[in-house]
Amino acid sequence: MFNSFIRFFKRLIPLMLALFFSTELRATHIRAMDIYYECLGNNTYTFYIKYYRDCGGVPLSTNGMVLNIRSPSCGITMPAVNMALISGPTDVSQLCPSQMPFNSCNGSSIHPGTEEYIFSATVQLTAQCNDWTIYHSRCCRNNAVTNVNATNQSMYIEATLDNTNGQCNNSPQFSNMPILYGCAGMPLCFNHGSTDPDIDSLSFEMIIPRGGNTIGGTNLNYTSGHSLANPLMSSTPVSFDQNTGQICLTPSQQQQGVVAIKIYEWKNINGTYVNTSYSIRELQLIIVANCSSVYAGEPVDNITVNTGTLI
Repeated sequence: MFNSFIRFFKRLIPLMLALFFSTELRATHIRAMDIYYECLGNNTYTFYIKYYRDCGGVPLSTNGMVLNIRSPSCGITMPAVNMALISGPTDVSQLCPSQMPFNSCNGSSIHPGTEEYIFSATVQLTAQCNDWTIYHSRCCRNNAVTNVNATNQSMYIEATLDNTNGQCNNSPQFSNMPILYGCAGMPLCFNHGSTDPDIDSLSFEMIIPRGGNTIGGTNLNYTSGHSLANPLMSSTPVSFDQNTGQICLTPSQQQQGVVAIKIYEWKNINGTYVNTSYSIRELQLIIVANCSSVYAGEPVDNITVNTGTLI
C-alpha cells in the first residue's frame, strides 16, 4: 500500500510542476510597454523597454526579458538579446499623494496600482540594412482589460531603424508614461509628450493592439462595443490627432482599455519628407467610477510639440 502511494506521488510531481510553470508563463500583470533606442555610433545602439506592471497581478519576473532583432531585406536574424534591469520597480500610480498608500502596489484594494521597470541592452548591428526590426513580446496582459480579448494574451511592441549610408538615428522618446488614470463622466485627454533627439518630424497612427511572439505580432480582437475608432466607452466621440498623438474622450463607465500607437519618424531629405522608421507603444487608460479623491482637474489643451516640423 505504501509503495503504491509513493509510485502515485512520483507520477503526480511532474503534473504539479507543469501546472506551476504554466501559471508562471501565463502570469497576468502587463499594463503597458514602451520601446526606444539611442545611437552610440559604429552601428551600435542601446535599446530600452519600459514595462508597466499591474500591481493587482502576480509579481514580475525580471528574467527572460529578451529583445529580438531582424532584418528581412538582409536576411539576418541576430541572436536573442537578454536585457538587464536598470531601474525599478517604481510605483508610478497616477494618484494624488494622499491616495498613493491606498493603491494595490501597497497592498490596498481601493485604487489600482502600477509599477514601472526599465530594461536595457547595448547591441552592435552586424550589417547596414534599411529595415531592422527590434521587437519584444511578453505574456500575459492584466485581466482587468475590458476593450480587447486579453485572456492569456501577450503584449507585442516593436521599433524599426535604418542604418544604411552611415545613418545614426535615435528613436522618439516620451515624457508622459503610457498609463493614464481617469474618472467616469469627466473629460480626459492624453498627450505622449513626444520629443525626437534628432529633431525629426513625427506623425501618429492609432493601431489595433498586438499579441503573439513573432515579428509583426498578431492583432487582438476587440470586445463587443469596441473598435479601432472607439477603443473605450465614451459619451463623446473619441478624438485622435495624427499630428500630436493626443487622444481625448469622456469615459462613460468604469473600464480599463488598451490603446496602441504607431509613431512615424520623418526626415527632410532634399526638401522631401521621407519616413525612415517607426516605433509602437501601448498604453492603458484606467477609468475609475468614484473619483472624489483622485480627480486632477480639467484637461489642459495648450501643448508644446518639440518634434521638428509638423506635417
